[in-house]
Amino acid sequence: MSLLISSPEKSNDVPLKHNASPQNFRTFSGETATDDSALYIGIYDLEQAKEFYLEICSELGTSKTPFQLDATIWSRDASTWAAMLRDAANVNLEMQIRLPSSRQFYLYVRQQVERLGVFVHCFSDVDLDTARGLALFYPDTPIIGINADDYPPAKTFTMIHELAHILKRQSSLCNEMFRTCSHY
Repeated sequence: MSLLISSPEKSNDVPLKHNASPQNFRTFSGETATDDSALYIGIYDLEQAKEFYLEICSELGTSKTPFQLDATIWSRDASTWAAMLRDAANVNLEMQIRLPSSRQFYLYVRQQVERLGVFVHCFSDVDLDTARGLALFYPDTPIIGINADDYPPAKTFTMIHELAHILKRQSSLCNEMFRTCSHY
């Protein structure tokens, strides 16, 4: 195995990537220390999966939907904001009732969110108490990560919740078990 060592004259030998800088505002009962190493490996895996997806799109010559939603023009009223979010993702109660299972509704919502130019992917090996979902904001292709161990209704909620962070241009880590959310 060879190691590429870059000299100042050849500074573009090694491509540099700038990952999202998440802020962790999660709170836990008591003052116990947590080992978030699995979570950070999950974040790295999500970023790698997105890169793989973009490479495949490039190699196959398929176009990726650009992310263009901007929530800065949206209302500050929560109910108006929620209605606009449902409208942007084309998610409504009628569709939820019409689909025969919560899993099919989750897959439908996922398809609609991906149609908006967001890369949605599940991560594993992270306890639900640690993270149910996360949002990594990148202007070109933001990422929503969903804990693979969760149930479809919870995955649907998490995806819409994280989409709200993406629309606000925030990277975040959320664990709804404690009703807290971390903004990166």
